[in-house]
Amino acid sequence: MNILGKIKHWLKNTNLKENNRPFIFLICLTISTILWLVSSLGDTYETTVSIPVRYTNLPKNKVMIDAPPSHLKSTIKANGFTLLRHKFRISVNPIDFNINALTNNAIEENRTTTFRMITAQYISRLSDQVSSDVEIIDILPDTLTFRFDELAEKEVDILPNVALTFDNQYFLYDSITFIPEKATARGPKSIIDTLKTVTTSYKKFRKLNADIKKNISLKPIEKVEFDRKKVQMVIPVSQYTEYNEKVAISKFNVPDSVNLVTFPGKVNVSCLVSIHHYQNISNSSFIVSVDYGNTDSMANLLPVKIVSTPPYIKNMTVYPTEVEYFIEAKNDN
Repeated sequence: MNILGKIKHWLKNTNLKENNRPFIFLICLTISTILWLVSSLGDTYETTVSIPVRYTNLPKNKVMIDAPPSHLKSTIKANGFTLLRHKFRISVNPIDFNINALTNNAIEENRTTTFRMITAQYISRLSDQVSSDVEIIDILPDTLTFRFDELAEKEVDILPNVALTFDNQYFLYDSITFIPEKATARGPKSIIDTLKTVTTSYKKFRKLNADIKKNISLKPIEKVEFDRKKVQMVIPVSQYTEYNEKVAISKFNVPDSVNLVTFPGKVNVSCLVSIHHYQNISNSSFIVSVDYGNTDSMANLLPVKIVSTPPYIKNMTVYPTEVEYFIEAKNDN
């Protein structure tokens, strides 16, 4: 039988009217316990608490690169009533560690990148934030180390971090752009000096068939702030069409004393181009060539190389990929 069962059994079999001594004993015990507790709480005690700290009023011309501890382990002294009243509040509400005020602006005026503070020197000033009834006896760690770097800023390029899929016969016809084009980064000089770009947060776009303009967040970089959290991203999407044209073959590295003749003299160029750019493209937009240096007395074929194409085309092919040739001496007359 468990304890609860035993109590129920005892109550059932006890005649309370005839035998009330147990209840009188319990009442007396309760009263004496309360009196003892009240008497004990009047005594002074020491206990250890973890005090959350908020570092404020940092030097304006510097940035903290190694954060000091977020909690200070403190030994406090007070009577029992005060400890009960304050201990929960101390565990929840952070105290302000006003850096410039506590150091008389020594960090801001000093060019050093490392500054150490002995916490015992600030016990009385921190005690005022806790309570006038609570005495802080000791604080750990006994030394706070602050590491700073010069504050710097510069503009950086924005890069997209996106995955794109398109409807049939649609594709990306130009580069993804942003409004504004750049973001201003601000933070420790050691980081800003090496920072070149910032990417957007990752985003998927599926089955695109029209231009997209969408606000997108910049990916956070630790210890770096940007002048904006979001930028407008422009994704240029267009339907494509096929372009075919014959392009004359250019000849490179041909000696002045000879002529290099190819058969055919032109090759067929085929590619995909957006309807936005179709009117801007022509056979002069392409350069294909053969190189005299690749001639071989044992073979009569030269490979056709693609030298230059418009940046906005896709899937370019050249046919034929090799052409026949012959070499003839130039007539001096």
